[in-house]
Amino acid sequence: MRSKRKYISWVALAAGLALVGNFDSQLQAKDFRIEEPLRVTNQDGQEVLLVGMEGNLAIFQFEGMAGAEASVPIEAGSRIRFSYPYPRNFNEIQSAVLNNNFDRALRLIRTPPIDLLRFLAIPEGNSNFHLYGEIYYRALAFAGDTEQAVAATAAIPWGSRHLPNVFRGHAATLLNRIVGDQEIESADRILSILQEGLPTAEFSSIALPVADKLRLLGQTEIVESIYNALSQSTDEETRTLGLLWSAYNQANTGQIEAATDLLNRIGEITEESPLFPIYCLAHGRLAMAEEQTVPALRFLSRAMVRTSIADSYKPEIYFLMIRSYMMDEDLVPARRLAREMAVFYPANMWLQSITERYPQLRDLEQPNI
Repeated sequence: MRSKRKYISWVALAAGLALVGNFDSQLQAKDFRIEEPLRVTNQDGQEVLLVGMEGNLAIFQFEGMAGAEASVPIEAGSRIRFSYPYPRNFNEIQSAVLNNNFDRALRLIRTPPIDLLRFLAIPEGNSNFHLYGEIYYRALAFAGDTEQAVAATAAIPWGSRHLPNVFRGHAATLLNRIVGDQEIESADRILSILQEGLPTAEFSSIALPVADKLRLLGQTEIVESIYNALSQSTDEETRTLGLLWSAYNQANTGQIEAATDLLNRIGEITEESPLFPIYCLAHGRLAMAEEQTVPALRFLSRAMVRTSIADSYKPEIYFLMIRSYMMDEDLVPARRLAREMAVFYPANMWLQSITERYPQLRDLEQPNI
């Protein structure tokens, strides 16, 4: 699937080194209307029908006055409050989620609260919407129908400053689950939604670990779109991070001239920089593409020692170093790294990929590897 994200050439990426825009400052919750009004109770005990929002204005109708609309500004600390009637079995639903029985929780939710999620731009102090919305989206992140998860993600007002951070964590969990299931089209749609709705730095923290997996699956176009988004950030470090990953991706796909030109434009990055491991990774992958294993291993080794086991791209460094040694038919260090990789990442896709590529590395339990 080709999403709404814009795809730009490496020339445009290089130009991004000097780009200063206002992408992040433009992010905000969108105005919307819903087809079926949401029945809630206001602070005076009256039933009203929420029909949408415009900025921080909640648009509603009074019961029995269809077509006659009113609006009220919603601000944290004001006395305006809307209460949504939770389902009668809410305690059972909540208990199932708290016990990680997500499939059961979703079965208990007879009417998915998609439209309720749209109103999460209303602060928590002015509504009771967030608890039920969070419980529902958490269950979707771990289980359930992917189409429903995409619809829920599209409904959430990611650009709202009132949206609790926990929803971003659930979105990351959801993306990792569906990419692991190789539901690539759905992952692409969710990435598009998050890119449009989140500040670039927040999008980066969610999307980069997913891009590591998508690279292995050969989803070059989606991966490049993630890096393009980062390269257009107003923050210099985030922008350079996107450019470095784009250079890496170009080298990884054999675009040697483009990767070389982009890395030259970025220039040298010192060891004191938090971007240094990615800088080394990009240069190491470029050297591999040029079949220069000595500089490749030098750069990759520096990336290896500057990253932790928890870094999402660490297994890929193992993968690339093993490949570099195997290019020189140097089996001893390749087997040593493969065994080490199997200890730290026994179920990782990169380990599976390297042993499929080099069957002679599969006997990782041999004591003298």
